[in-house]
Order: sequence, then structure tokens, then C-alpha cells
Amino acid sequence: MLCLYVDDVLLLAPSERMAACWAEVLDEFQASDPSVCTEYIGVRFPVEDVDAGKCMGVDMTDYARSIVTDLEAEGVKVNASYTPINSDAVKVLLAKRAGTKGQIADVKKLRRVQGYIGRLMWLSRTGRPDIAHAVTLLASVTGTWDDVAERELVRLVGYLKHTEGHLLYYQVFRERDRSVDTQHVDSDIQFKTYVDASLQDPRSYSGGVITVGIPGVGECAIEWWSRKQRIAVVSSMMAEVIALMEGVVESTALRELSRYPVRLLCDNQPA
Repeated sequence: MLCLYVDDVLLLAPSERMAACWAEVLDEFQASDPSVCTEYIGVRFPVEDVDAGKCMGVDMTDYARSIVTDLEAEGVKVNASYTPINSDAVKVLLAKRAGTKGQIADVKKLRRVQGYIGRLMWLSRTGRPDIAHAVTLLASVTGTWDDVAERELVRLVGYLKHTEGHLLYYQVFRERDRSVDTQHVDSDIQFKTYVDASLQDPRSYSGGVITVGIPGVGECAIEWWSRKQRIAVVSSMMAEVIALMEGVVESTALRELSRYPVRLLCDNQPA
């Protein structure tokens, strides 16, 4: 996998193929000598040894701390929270969103909120999937921001304060039937898309995660989402079918641009 950001290049490949992959890069571009990646576009990647192998974390602690610091600098008291959002507040936000559909407040007054929501979206999409649902809800009511939404924003930032140091980890598992020096073929790589749905009134929620399974490495999450479904349904099976359709859409790029198989998985048998 090759990632480009301005003039920074990140190359991910099995150890036995790294030299050949880097040689292909040098055939097309000029580049300095590579080194082990410990930080990329502000995200640190600490590596720790565990019993089953090595474990790499996605560390965005500094970024999350900056959100807490900026909100406290406004004079807002941010108390540590054990949950990213309150369940009762969720009902209030959903009801208000349904009743104020199409209404937009003064854009100038919303710049502060949009700044925080944008930063939280980047955080949830990069290294903190545990706040994805809360961020999605708050983002949906940005245009009609009120005291309830502000209180939940403070709660969410308090959750980041309470969970400071929490990282998203990827663990490498050593396979018992293969040695460390065993080379793997491309056909062993497989993508999986897991989807699920929660039946709600008036519209249900869909969630999903896409993983890539690499022999000798394990199964790693590379994409995740949580969003409200576009149409209303009356049964859990129908909600799961919509979630499956969204999973197909999210996996389209992988199926078209990759030669590796993509499996779509759901825990609802009727669907």
C-alpha cells in the first residue's frame, strides 16, 4: 500500500517484499533513503511487543488533547465523562433534527461549532472509532445548534479527557503453521465488510467496518462508519438489508480497484 501526502510517502508491505516495492518507487520517483515510520501527518505509531507478536498503535493523543485545551480556553468547564453522549440527549437531538429539517442558523455564528465538529470528525475517522456515532449525531444538528447540542459537545470532549491515552491498536499474530520467513501469496489477502443495523423510529441506524486480512499480520480495520438510514422501515430485517446495501456501496472501490476478494457479512439470517 502506498500513501502520499504532499511530499511525504508512506509504504506498507510485508518485510520480504519491502525492498522490491521500494525499488519500484525509485524507478519512477526521486526519494531519500526510507526509514521506519513512527509518525505521519501528526499521527504517531508506537510499536509494542506482546506475547502473540507485535502491536502497533494509532496515537492521536496530542490531537485529542488540543480539542480539550481549546474548549477549556474558552472558559468552559470540561469534566471527565464516562460516555461520549447521553442516551436521553440523543432522543432530543433526533426529534429536533426531524422538526427543523431544512432550517439553517446564521453561518457566522456556527463557525466555532463547525471547527470543533470538523476536528472531531477527523479524530473519529482516523484513530478513535469509539466516538464516531456521537460525532455523527452532533454533526447532523450543527445547523440548528442549541444548548442541548452544546452540552453534549462538552460531554464528548470530557470523554476524550477521561480516555486520554486510549489508542487504536493493530496486533500482529504469528501463525503456528508458518515460519516467520514463509512468503505469502497475494491470494491469501482478503477484505471483509461487516455491517449491522439498529431498528429505530422514524429511521434506523446503520454501522459497518471494513477490514483487510493479511497472512502473518492479522485482520485490521481500515474503514468504519455509523449513519442514519435514508428511508424509514418497519422491521429489523429491512433495516439490515439497507445496511447490507450500504456495505456494498462502501466496498465498491475495493471491488473495482483491487483484485482481492471482498466478503460482505451480516448477523441477520433473514436478510
